[in-house]
Amino acid sequence: MIRKATQDDIESLVYIHIDALPGELLTSLGESFLTKQFYPKVFQSANTLTLVNEGYDGLVNAFCIFAYKSDALTSQIVKNKLFITKYLLKNIFNDVTLIPKVIGYLKGYRLQLSPYYNIEYLKKITELYLIVTHPAHQGKGIGSKIIEEGLNIVFQEYPSCLVKTSSERAKQFYLRHRFKQIGVEYHWKKEITLLIRNYL
Repeated sequence: MIRKATQDDIESLVYIHIDALPGELLTSLGESFLTKQFYPKVFQSANTLTLVNEGYDGLVNAFCIFAYKSDALTSQIVKNKLFITKYLLKNIFNDVTLIPKVIGYLKGYRLQLSPYYNIEYLKKITELYLIVTHPAHQGKGIGSKIIEEGLNIVFQEYPSCLVKTSSERAKQFYLRHRFKQIGVEYHWKKEITLLIRNYL
C-alpha cells in the first residue's frame, strides 16, 4: 500500500536509506544526521511530498521524496556548509573514501544542459529528490509503482519533474519511465545525469 509518509516513519526511512545507499553522500553523514537533521527538515518543509510503500506485514519497504521547487529543499538542508562539512570531517577518520566527496561538495559543480533548458528553469520545477527501495524488496516493481503514484500527484499541479542520478542502472530505470536526458552536472570527478519527464 502506498501512502503519504509521516514523521513517525523517519526511523524506517533512515533504516532503508542506510541499507540501500551505503556509498551515497547523505549516508556518509551518518545515521544521526539523517535522523536529526535531514528527514526532520524534509517533513518540516511545505515544499515536499514524501510517499512510502508498506508491505503486507505493515512495514515500510520503499519511499520517495519529491521537492516541488528543485533547489529549495537542497538550499534548506545545506544552507550551512560549515555544519555539513563538520559532519563529513567527523566521519573521514573512519572512512577515507569520504575525502573525494568532501572535496567535491566544497568545490561545487558545473552544468552542461541541452539548448532548450537553463538553470533558472530547473530551479523552478519539481524534482524527484530521492527514491529508495530496501535491497530485500528490489526487483519487485515497488519502485515503479511508487514513482508513478508520486508523478500522478505532482502532475496535478506541476507540468514537469526533474531527477538526477550518477548510476547507469538508475538512469535506465528513469528512461523506462519516460524521462529524457537533458544534461549533466560535473561534481569534481563525478558525473550526474539530469533527466526530465513532462506531463503528457
